[in-house]
Amino acid sequence: MLINNVECDAWDFTVRREDTGAADPNATPTTYAKGIFSASLELESDLDAFHQYEDTLSQLLLNAVQRESANADQQIFVQVTPGNVVIEFTLHDDGRVESPALIGNSLNEELGRFFLQALIHGSPYKPWPAEARQALGRDSMKITATFSYN
Repeated sequence: MLINNVECDAWDFTVRREDTGAADPNATPTTYAKGIFSASLELESDLDAFHQYEDTLSQLLLNAVQRESANADQQIFVQVTPGNVVIEFTLHDDGRVESPALIGNSLNEELGRFFLQALIHGSPYKPWPAEARQALGRDSMKITATFSYN
């Protein structure tokens, strides 16, 4: 508390951000994410040899997000409206991630960085099955991963 620009008293406090609807009683309250992560993948190739690997990779990405969230500042997840972060990257047959780029983000900048770091820190991922590499005929492919926070 300041009186004539002189600090007379101070105390620690926390501000909770809530949408109380006080400004407009008829407004629909803001819906906040419940803290559920999900991931979906769009592979450059739709070969049958990649279908099981795609499921495995989705789970590995979610595991990387869970590990990253355990070390993250929990405040970045508080009162965030649901949304998605879309990252494009090259995945090599040995599971290495190369050139990850954020190509879409309906959350916020902090969560965009969070999902990008989770992807990078989780690498290398499980190598492709031998038949997948043979079927594709090369050792890398583009993948678009959509991470959701709901």
